[in-house]
This record gives sequence, structure tokens and C-alpha cells, in this order.
Amino acid sequence: MSSIRCDCGERIFLGQIPNPHQWKFISDDDLDKYSGMINIDEMYIEMSSFIKCPSCGSLWVFWNGWNSKPQKFVPSENNETETPGHI
Repeated sequence: MSSIRCDCGERIFLGQIPNPHQWKFISDDDLDKYSGMINIDEMYIEMSSFIKCPSCGSLWVFWNGWNSKPQKFVPSENNETETPGHI
């Protein structure tokens, strides 16, 4: 079973379906290609994936599929929620 190891030491298994740690997302531009009745399998292929570490909350984003190196995003230490573009 494939897995990734987060920098915090947590091993996150990827083979579970559905996977509680995997999220799918799509850009607004790509989403605008769809209207009316959609083929969910086609949309699923267009989507990118990220894995959220259950231990530290870091996000491992696979922008270019599973065969490319993911980019890590670390949650802010500040627990305040701020709306982007607003102070």
C-alpha cells in the first residue's frame, strides 16, 4: 500500500478508498468548462488532489498528479480566521 510520510513523522496511507485524508479540488476556470449534466468521471480526472495530515494538518498538494512531487502547505500557528484580501 502506498503512503507518504509527513515532515511531522506521520505516515499517511493512500490506498484506502474512500480515503479520509484525500481531498479533490478544481480551479474556477476548469469548473467553468462544465454545465448541465456532467460526467463525474471526466471531472474527477480534471481535479487535483491533496492529502491532509491527520496529525499536524499540513496539506500535501499533488498539482500534477500522483507521479510528481507534492508541494507542502503548513497551517498558520495563528488560529484566527482572516478573509483573504481583508484586514
